[in-house]
Amino acid sequence: MIPATRSPASGRRDRAACRRVHGASAALLALAAVWPSQALAQREHHAPILLQLPVTARSMAMGGLTAATRDVEAVFGNPALVGGANALSVTLGRYASGAATGHAATTMTVGMLGVALGAQLLDAPQRQAGGPLQSDVLTDDGRYAASAMGANVAASLSWKGVRWGAAARYVEQRTALTRTGSAALDVGLSRDFVNGMLSTGVVVQHLGRDLRSGGERIDLPLRVAVGATAGGYGVGKWIDVGAASHLAVREDGALFGSAGGELTFVPIEGISLAVRGGARRPELRAQRALTGGLGLQVDRLAIDYGWEDMRGKGGAHRITLRMR
Repeated sequence: MIPATRSPASGRRDRAACRRVHGASAALLALAAVWPSQALAQREHHAPILLQLPVTARSMAMGGLTAATRDVEAVFGNPALVGGANALSVTLGRYASGAATGHAATTMTVGMLGVALGAQLLDAPQRQAGGPLQSDVLTDDGRYAASAMGANVAASLSWKGVRWGAAARYVEQRTALTRTGSAALDVGLSRDFVNGMLSTGVVVQHLGRDLRSGGERIDLPLRVAVGATAGGYGVGKWIDVGAASHLAVREDGALFGSAGGELTFVPIEGISLAVRGGARRPELRAQRALTGGLGLQVDRLAIDYGWEDMRGKGGAHRITLRMR
């Protein structure tokens, strides 16, 4: 949509809010870069890795974390942000090893509640038949079939100016020799500022029983994440800009930050083209820092493409079809 006319005072407040978000983005990335390196050795001690991957193409393109993202992917990120609009999205992804990912989600409003349902899948070729999946299934060829899946239901409610939400999830991981599953819970809250242009969120993710695989106990990637996203700020007549910053702390003390931005060109009402980019401190060994993507929206239908840099054999790709 072409931005509505704003007063000079409102424009100054909007620009100040956006500068704060961009400043926060730089600060989060700097903090993540200097965090003690001993946590890096812990990256592959959590499962399933499905919970540590970006879900949709848009979230991948802007760094991967979704603590303050207002879209269908909130069912996998911060449940306080589900609802607000009826939408459906489907994603397909591909990695260099031949591993494939997919997701389907829908969100709707039911009375005072925002409600969302979602499912995620990972199908990957494993090099060794047993043991938990490691992130090398995303970059290296393997002989043995392995998979992971997750199913979510989330709800949100606004109370005293704050949006509150919770999501219940069942996750399962299979290798050639093992099968393990667990229930998990996410709880979060969110609040908007600057007439809805700035959204903030806090979420505790993956509260649940540890997985057990071949006699080994594997922790879920329990973490606390905070984030802020800003969007809809007009630059000129046909350009909108947006930005996002997120920071997550895992139970083992590992710190992961991401920051991203998007530039949207709106030539006529109902049609928009977006260019997105992001940087992050990766959560998995197979991942690298840079992400990017494109988006096209025509009326209520959007097609997004996301890319993330991976070690060894190029990058990973996502395509998301979203309908409002």
